[in-house]
Amino acid sequence: MNILGICGLAMLGLAVTVVLKGLRPDFATFTGIVTALILLALSIGSIASVIRSLTSLADETGFSVYTTMILKTLGIGLLSQVTADVCRDNGAASIASKVEFAAKILILSLCIPILKLLLSYIAGFLG
Repeated sequence: MNILGICGLAMLGLAVTVVLKGLRPDFATFTGIVTALILLALSIGSIASVIRSLTSLADETGFSVYTTMILKTLGIGLLSQVTADVCRDNGAASIASKVEFAAKILILSLCIPILKLLLSYIAGFLG
C-alpha cells in the first residue's frame, strides 16, 4: 500500500475514533488501537522488503553479523515506538516512557559488541 492509502486509512480511523469518543468512549479506544494495528500490518510488507535488501547486501559484503544487530535494533525501535504511542494515546504516558526506556536499554545492550570491536580497532591503530 502506498503512503496515500496509509494516510487515508489513518484519517478515516481518526475520524471514527473522534466521533466514537463523544458517543462511546470505550469503543473509541478500541477503534484507535485497531487502526494502529492495521496500519502497522500494512507497513510490514515494506519492512520485509527492506529486510530482504539489507540481508542481501550484508551477504554480498560479508557484514551479516552487523546486519542482524541493525535489524534487531530497528525492530526494537519500531515496536517500542508503536507501543508507546498507543499507551500515550490512551492516557498512559508513564507506561509509554517506561517502554521507551526499556527499548533504549535493549538497543544499548545490542550495541555493546560493536562498541567492543570498534575499541579494539582503535587500540590496534594506536598501539
